[in-house]
Amino acid sequence: AADSARLMGRAHADYAVLAPPPEHSNTRRLRRVQLLKRVLDCLISALALAAAALALHGIDSTSKLPFKTFAPPSLSSAIIFFGGPSPPPVRGFLLCTVGAWLVGAAITTASPLFGPDNDTRAILSAATLLFYFKMSGEFFVPTFGL
Repeated sequence: AADSARLMGRAHADYAVLAPPPEHSNTRRLRRVQLLKRVLDCLISALALAAAALALHGIDSTSKLPFKTFAPPSLSSAIIFFGGPSPPPVRGFLLCTVGAWLVGAAITTASPLFGPDNDTRAILSAATLLFYFKMSGEFFVPTFGL
């Protein structure tokens, strides 16, 4: 009888390995918590993007700064920055942003040398930024929109 009980126990254990585990309320609760965490992460990211862009746009519309702080092309950078599971490396983001700003300022300042053609300035900006990205060893393409 003891051997028979042992065999029955083993057969039951073998069946448990083959059968899928039953859905427990803990598993459902864990899935709901994971879904809630994901929804909150997405919501916080979207709100942070909107708040940052609206703040920069507000600064432009209410201040007398000699330069603009917001440009719609910078939204692609914001989506990449807020879209991933973690932001891009700060060093690369900052170096490329500063580099893009400096290149843009230099080309704008020297624009009389290049004529009124915006396409020529865009081409020169892209070439200069590529040179800067390769020399610095950093690469964050969305900063080209700056």
